[in-house]
Amino acid sequence: MKNTNLPDYISIFVSSTFRDMQTERDILRDKVVPILNEFAAQYGISVELIDLRWGINTKSNNENEAGFKVLRTCFDEIKRCQPYFIALLGDRYGWIPPYEQVCRAADGAGYTGAESDKSVTEMEIKYGALMREYSPSCLFYFRELDKQYVPRHARSDYFDMPENLTRLKILKDELIAKFPNKVRRYKARWDSRTRQVGGLDTFAQGVIDDIKAELTLRWGAVVSEHKSWQQREEAAWKRFFSSGKELTGREVESKYISDKLLREDARILVNGESGSGKSTLLCKIAGKVMTAGILLLPHSVGITDASFDTSNMLKMFIWRMEEFLQLRQTAEAVPDYETLKTSFQSLLAQCCIKTKVIFAIDGIDRLCIGEKAGSLEWLPLQPNGNISILLTADDKYNASEFKALGGCTIPIPPLYEKDIRCIIQKLARRYHKELDESVVLAMMQKKDGNGLPSARNPLFLNLSVQNLVMLDRYEFAEIEKLNPIIPKPLR
Repeated sequence: MKNTNLPDYISIFVSSTFRDMQTERDILRDKVVPILNEFAAQYGISVELIDLRWGINTKSNNENEAGFKVLRTCFDEIKRCQPYFIALLGDRYGWIPPYEQVCRAADGAGYTGAESDKSVTEMEIKYGALMREYSPSCLFYFRELDKQYVPRHARSDYFDMPENLTRLKILKDELIAKFPNKVRRYKARWDSRTRQVGGLDTFAQGVIDDIKAELTLRWGAVVSEHKSWQQREEAAWKRFFSSGKELTGREVESKYISDKLLREDARILVNGESGSGKSTLLCKIAGKVMTAGILLLPHSVGITDASFDTSNMLKMFIWRMEEFLQLRQTAEAVPDYETLKTSFQSLLAQCCIKTKVIFAIDGIDRLCIGEKAGSLEWLPLQPNGNISILLTADDKYNASEFKALGGCTIPIPPLYEKDIRCIIQKLARRYHKELDESVVLAMMQKKDGNGLPSARNPLFLNLSVQNLVMLDRYEFAEIEKLNPIIPKPLR
């Protein structure tokens, strides 16, 4: 299993000037992060990059308070991400805030030596790397872009005035002196078709290789090839559970179902349309019942290739039950499905004598026995007692077999307005952003193809927030050019 000394996730702060580094930041988000998460998954860890180019809500603040809030948020996020830090530097020095704002933010963050005429980017780099007494996992990327190929009208976005270029050179020299092995230079070219920098494939691969090397130094060599497939499945479940257990909303339903599972030998099927939040509700309920000292036997169909097969699910259940009973692992030695099912039911009976057993299976309609999907014939026909079952399925799933086994169905209820608001803001906070109230209202007012509120579907909320938090003022400006009548809440 995962080394318990390792975290469930890490955050890497990305520092750069904004206007000239849009393409690089998009590459980090779209190309680098997915590959890093594949790598980190071998350790049972997820990776996120903290990109503050959009999302610090300063609408309700005056100019001084807005500047202070931006600085303080940057310092807070850098501290939270320690020791991981990346800086991208081109030929712009960045925004220089008023000195009084710097002092206020610095005092609250423990940033010593606040100076006037320093850009936010330089202060981020000093706070995240240069000031640190320990050895941070930091990387610095210096872009080389030939000015002569950049159109004159765009040069101010990519090249600063001489005075600021001098400040930038001093900063770069300081980084080279202190971190000679952590500085990388990469070449970029102007792409006249997209009207932005391009030729960044080498940059992307370099960042991937560098971060993998840093993480390997901290985490040790990958040992997943020595893990059993059951341990890998267990790690996948933990990642799935961790991502869904903090669902906001549906408190009444989650409490009702979890209480019923604990107090009775309940058999409950939660069904609903795709994206309606069944998986996250199951994770929330699983989190509630896990604290009650029961034996939870979870399974989520679709989180791995192996998870679709009923035999593999039963082997996982046997693996967990034998661990619970402190028995020798035998699942891999079982020769056929019927023998596997008999072994599963025998171990289940032994566990039920010792404790309450709760099954939590997400996506039962996609679980297969040969060519047959959604079958429940593996369940014991005559329960020994002390067993509860929680399943989720699409609303088109035929629940007649489950009802014949004494089960009841609970359609997943629509979200209340309060829940929708909480989910939107909690999703935004997951990305360390804030959403203005006008944006929340616009999302709640959007209708789907049937004229129903789109916000009743948590998947819509999740995807919408993910896309929103990656936009910046320049992209909003481009959207407005295409559609000048776009409502202000989305600007």
